[in-house]
Amino acid sequence: MKVPFSEKIGYALGDGAANLVFQLMMMFQLMFYTDVLGIGAGAAGLILLGARVFDAFVDPLAGILSDRFGKKATYLTCLGHSRRALHHGLRGAVLLSDFQTHREGDATGA
Repeated sequence: MKVPFSEKIGYALGDGAANLVFQLMMMFQLMFYTDVLGIGAGAAGLILLGARVFDAFVDPLAGILSDRFGKKATYLTCLGHSRRALHHGLRGAVLLSDFQTHREGDATGA
């Protein structure tokens, strides 16, 4: 079945808008890690890189499992939940860690 060009453009515009929003969120997350939490830029970049590397292995695995065993919804749901749990666990560990953000002379610092 041939997909009309106008439909391809519509999907491309929607995907472009979604990626724009996602990248803006990633930029603000990086700023939050460095400015608010006081993590070094290299460490913050490694946190985000770790998530991308994890995705690089899990996404093809999800495709292989769904192609081999069928019933795509079950595997995508399970892998999606495990990915979400890992993401929130890592984010929680970062947010609950003490990064020595207090400076001398601040009202909150010693």
